Amino acid sequence: MVHPNYQNLGLGKKMIKFIIEHSIKNNFDSIRFDVFSKNKNALNLYSRFNCVKKGEVLFQNTKDVFYCYELLI
Repeated sequence: MVHPNYQNLGLGKKMIKFIIEHSIKNNFDSIRFDVFSKNKNALNLYSRFNCVKKGEVLFQNTKDVFYCYELLI
């Protein structure tokens, strides 16, 4: 999560690129991200990296819905 004061500076994009590079170097098969269903910026970011929505996640002590996204490496 990028602090609101630092959003729209490309930091999320840089973090995703770093995660992808790290995953490739370490022979991961996939990466999964959980994202709050109303976080439009994150949803758009994952879509730009071709992450696929795999389902919904409900966390304990919250009524909010999160989406699980996956990127195959």
